Amino acid sequence: MMDCHEVKKDVKIVDEIMTFFINRGYHNITIQIDRDKKSSVIIFKLPFGEESKKLFQTMTTEINQHSEVEIEECYWQLLGESDSEYELGLLGSIVDNIEFKHCTNESVIKFIRNHY
Repeated sequence: MMDCHEVKKDVKIVDEIMTFFINRGYHNITIQIDRDKKSSVIIFKLPFGEESKKLFQTMTTEINQHSEVEIEECYWQLLGESDSEYELGLLGSIVDNIEFKHCTNESVIKFIRNHY
């Protein structure tokens, strides 16, 4: 059985990123979550375009920080409490790796979070 807090952290990440995308006019979004005892991989797919390229650059700047276990344990519950873009920075403190890929018809963003 999965740790309830680990599941809730994944749900907070999905909520935060979905809110970010929808607030910027993206509505055709596919989500895939792959979990095991060691990590969670959360994948978002949306239509490719120049706007999504710029959006990913913004996200990379805001999110791409190093994950910190101490911050993750204290602050993950704060995600989703405001509509500020500054929450992307907070999200970066609980995500271990982010990967972006642009294909012909879609853009893919993958969040990888290790379970400690």
